[in-house]
Amino acid sequence: MSFAMIPGGSPVFPVIIFKIPDMQLKTAFRQLRKQRLQTIINLLGLTVGLTGALVIFVGLRYEWSFDQQHSEADQIYRVVQHTQMEGSVEHWNTTAYPLAAAMRQDFPGIEVTQTAGPFSRIISSEDQAGNIVRFREDRILFVDGDYLRLFDFSRHFGDPGSIWLQGNLESAFSDPDAVVLTETLANRYFQDAVARGESLIGRTLLLNNKDPLTVSGVLRNPPANTSLLFDMLVPYEFFRKNNPYFAGNWSGNYRGTTFLKFPDRKTDIAAWETRIAAWQKNYLKPEDDQRISYHLQAVDEIHTETLYGNSPGSYTSSSSLLWVLAGMGLILLLIAVFNFINLATAQIAQRSKEVGVRKVLGGTNWQLRRQFLSETFLLTLVAGLISLVLTQFLLRRLNTWMDIVNLELQTGWELWAATALLILMIALLAGTYPAVVMSRFSPVTALKKQAEERQSKGVNLRRVLIVSQFGIVQLLVVATLVIAYQMKYMRSKDLGFRQDAIVTVDIPQQDSVKLATLHQRLQTMPAIRKMSFASGPPTTHDVAYGTTYRLREEEVGRARNAEMKVVDLSYLDLYELDMVAGKWLGRAQVSDRFNGFVINETAARELGLDPENAVGKNVVINEGEAPVIGVIRDFHNNSLQDAITPCILMYWGSSFFSELHLQVSPQGAPLETTLSGIESIWRDVFPDRIYNYQFLSETLARNYAVERLTFRAFSAVALLAIFVGCIGLFGLVSFLNEKRNKEIGIRKVLGASIAQIASLLSREMLGLILLALVLASPVAYFAMRRWLDEFAYPIDMEWYYFVAAGLSAVLIAALTVGLKIWSAARMNPVESLKNE
Repeated sequence: MSFAMIPGGSPVFPVIIFKIPDMQLKTAFRQLRKQRLQTIINLLGLTVGLTGALVIFVGLRYEWSFDQQHSEADQIYRVVQHTQMEGSVEHWNTTAYPLAAAMRQDFPGIEVTQTAGPFSRIISSEDQAGNIVRFREDRILFVDGDYLRLFDFSRHFGDPGSIWLQGNLESAFSDPDAVVLTETLANRYFQDAVARGESLIGRTLLLNNKDPLTVSGVLRNPPANTSLLFDMLVPYEFFRKNNPYFAGNWSGNYRGTTFLKFPDRKTDIAAWETRIAAWQKNYLKPEDDQRISYHLQAVDEIHTETLYGNSPGSYTSSSSLLWVLAGMGLILLLIAVFNFINLATAQIAQRSKEVGVRKVLGGTNWQLRRQFLSETFLLTLVAGLISLVLTQFLLRRLNTWMDIVNLELQTGWELWAATALLILMIALLAGTYPAVVMSRFSPVTALKKQAEERQSKGVNLRRVLIVSQFGIVQLLVVATLVIAYQMKYMRSKDLGFRQDAIVTVDIPQQDSVKLATLHQRLQTMPAIRKMSFASGPPTTHDVAYGTTYRLREEEVGRARNAEMKVVDLSYLDLYELDMVAGKWLGRAQVSDRFNGFVINETAARELGLDPENAVGKNVVINEGEAPVIGVIRDFHNNSLQDAITPCILMYWGSSFFSELHLQVSPQGAPLETTLSGIESIWRDVFPDRIYNYQFLSETLARNYAVERLTFRAFSAVALLAIFVGCIGLFGLVSFLNEKRNKEIGIRKVLGASIAQIASLLSREMLGLILLALVLASPVAYFAMRRWLDEFAYPIDMEWYYFVAAGLSAVLIAALTVGLKIWSAARMNPVESLKNE
């Protein structure tokens, strides 16, 4: 097999040339046309298997390509933080903001860059009519001047510096009030000026309606397969100037990331981590030095390492899950190949006369093998070409469907190379064994129709392949059922708070007067039953505030981690939370400084106290000290992948209120009318801001996006595997029944009933399928048990999952072959015996 390009044609479509003589191709084509049913079944099975494998291949190529577009990506590391708490270690993908500057100063032999964000901000510009237009941008990244020097995207765009459409790295970040836009944003704000070739350097945008930023550069749109997605870059100096507390705080961890680039890819990373551990004492407080350690993570491992969670503004894909997907693609191919070999071995006796004639006429073993392989190559080639068309179609659909992540699934030379390699491998794998077996027949044996004696090995192989095939199907069906039940459990589990009919609205400005006005005006709407201002809902999403806590009498080293929720007095009532001891926040706690905490049961337990004894204890957090006034019943403050963690609720003025939570009643007014009324009032209070709302139920559902994607992937592959397996089974039974026509006719003449004949024909096949179920069940159990162990609240694997999967496999197989067997059993014996 070789490749050639069409002269003057598209470089995307290579021509695959098989060096097979024309006569052999013609003979192969005639043979495939003669055996139409087998050809259609094999073509369908190979096409489905190849298409599924190619789609998975493109997805895996995309996932494994993250953060590898940079010229020296293998020398870049992210600094991650391990925080030792009481009895546990927390892993952070972000670090304190001052870390980068200190490392740059004390380690001159390495390059250092840092980021803050991505953050959401309001950007304003003027349209052509002079009107102010505003956009909410969710991927604004603050970076220093070295960021695009390390992350240059040169492997994606061609060479260092080619990412720049306007401006350059040397000058773009010299002014703290500068801004660098991607091509998409530049065209949005300045009416396609970049597309027209117009320079935007020096043009002005407004950040949060008050801070002017001057455009200093325009970039090509960066690829989506990067762990720090951005649409706009602002100098880090701007962030540092406007956030002095965060930028100078060594104890806090506020969405800052530090990257190091070493001069040599063979750098001893373990030695550097030891060096950093000794160095950090110069900057951290003694208590922080005891609990914090810094480690280095290779940048190309960020996307597939789930230990540190999602990167800011991005997502992670477990490397184990990616390998499972690769295995699923291989499974689809194997099932298609098994079908091919099954049908080919079943035909050995039928084609023995052809082999005998060819050998009598002088044909050699090699010529016969090449003939049989040419049939396989021709069939596989057609299946491959059809698969490429289907893959293109499916990738376009997937790019639309996968709204939970930003995918750029595309074809390229790798897809064509993979397709050619798969065609070659499948053709050799599926065609070699039948070709070798059939070419070994002696002409005398073949012409005397004694080849059936040589079929015993083929029969045994078919049995092994059928068991393997349906064992794989059983494994996939069980996996799909387990994932489905786990998803159902997570959807239906009581989270400990009200979820339905709650709308969350972003608060863009923590102005107590405006918030009071908003609250007062919304109270006049009959459809709004309850309201609450807070830093977030009970289950954390997007941004969570963390702190440490300990009893006043405990040593600093005993501090534990906790989530901090800033709430108002209505929060308990709106979410229908339960107090187990003490009281909820009251008027006494309404102050610009907190003077009372409500903690959850887990926080009390971590302190070694029962709820009643915890009330009245003074607790110290990073931000200060206050007494515990109440203990609240545990609610799920994390998604169900993680366990409930200590949580401290407090009132701390309006400074931390970022959302308004509304409980709406459909009886008060139609939902559309209520939402429209909320938006109208909100825009009156915040006329220069962007309105944004969400239903809490939809927000919570996004926590399980990866699990939903996993369920869909397993379901799709399971259905494809069942389909390919069934069409193969149908073809095999059809062919075997034709061989037993004489036997069926004799049995009917001797008085056998239709049911007896149907039982005779199906007994072995169903026995093999049941054996496959028995062998596959333990494998499925241990595989899915390991998957469930990743959840803090897994379901129990019930016995009926396996029974249901087994019955479904038997039922599908029975329906597949039942009609064919039934028609064979009802056949008139005269028809089967008159030709003998």
